[in-house]
Amino acid sequence: MLKINLDNLNTTNSQISTPEYLVLLSGGHVASKTFYDSIRDLILEQIAAIRSDYVVKLEDFYDPEDWQQITIEDRKLAGRCMARLVIQHEIPLDFVGCKHSIPKEYRLKQSTEFKNECVMH
Repeated sequence: MLKINLDNLNTTNSQISTPEYLVLLSGGHVASKTFYDSIRDLILEQIAAIRSDYVVKLEDFYDPEDWQQITIEDRKLAGRCMARLVIQHEIPLDFVGCKHSIPKEYRLKQSTEFKNECVMH
């Protein structure tokens, strides 16, 4: 599980400013930029294999044996990263089903609009 020193975050005008190497997620959670980028890269590497009528979960992007090796805390953090990637249009997926369902389910966007610059490194 990612451990950070919250003293390194600066609060001004009710907004949290995070260092360049952290990504602010929903609920005040944070992930390292490296962890966040690894989730994005994993999804983008496999996105072409997903059919438009399939509903997928984060777990579907992992080999089952690899998924079992990931701690529950890191699975939750990865799920929060994936949700942010969808909200920020960094991956071509949309939410499916109930807003509060866990784990979240996704489907390919009907539109091809997403931030392609994120694919370029």
